[in-house]
Amino acid sequence: MSAAARVPFLVPAGLAAPTGGNRYDQRLLAGLPQLRAVTVTAPAELAAALAAVPDGGVVLLDGLVATPHPALLAAAAARVRPVLLVHLLRADDDPPAGVLADEVAALRHVAAVIATSTSSAARLRALSPGLTSLAVAEPGTDPAPASRARGAHRLLSVGSVTPRKGQHLAAAAVEALAGPWSLRCAGTVAPTPGGAGVAASERVRLLGPLDARELAEEWARTDLHVLLSSAEPYGMAVAEALARGVPSLVARAGEL
Repeated sequence: MSAAARVPFLVPAGLAAPTGGNRYDQRLLAGLPQLRAVTVTAPAELAAALAAVPDGGVVLLDGLVATPHPALLAAAAARVRPVLLVHLLRADDDPPAGVLADEVAALRHVAAVIATSTSSAARLRALSPGLTSLAVAEPGTDPAPASRARGAHRLLSVGSVTPRKGQHLAAAAVEALAGPWSLRCAGTVAPTPGGAGVAASERVRLLGPLDARELAEEWARTDLHVLLSSAEPYGMAVAEALARGVPSLVARAGEL
């Protein structure tokens, strides 16, 4: 299939960063040869990418790229068929990346929406009752070897270290416990106002982003995975923990 014949998939910059949303987008691109990635970093680039879609053509847009600019979506919708992929509402991000009104407006100007969980789909329907085409496409999980851990004190958190992900709650609990309890946080420490509320110590380690081999080694010695998010559209790390026989302690939020 020629590049011109493939459906453009408008994605944010930094797709190589090890986040759940990025890995989802990467797997779409790897598994669907009908798609071609178009990186968008500014409103002018979004407008140009939409203008390049042939009349009546389909364009797939990552929500991080599209929802800040509902007016551009509205203008394009008169000519093409935008399909919006929603990983997480930007208003729920940490810190909030934009106002919810922009996201609701964007939902009114797309031909279809893809959500990554049933809880996200329910929230999108509540925000935009007029949605006529909404599909759920949950992330998959690769087979993985079981954890070799046989203790009860090695905790692991996988994901960006932010207040929304709740690592500060797990860190405070570990610091308060006696005995050999420890918490290892695998993920980028996000530059949020006031920081992420997690300080490295003898019991708490901030590992930064890990590659696939390094992360597999962490899973292999983990007793318990923790994800105490205040908002979570899916929680891919929970599925990855279960694939390794590792239980997860989670908050009652979103798909968790």
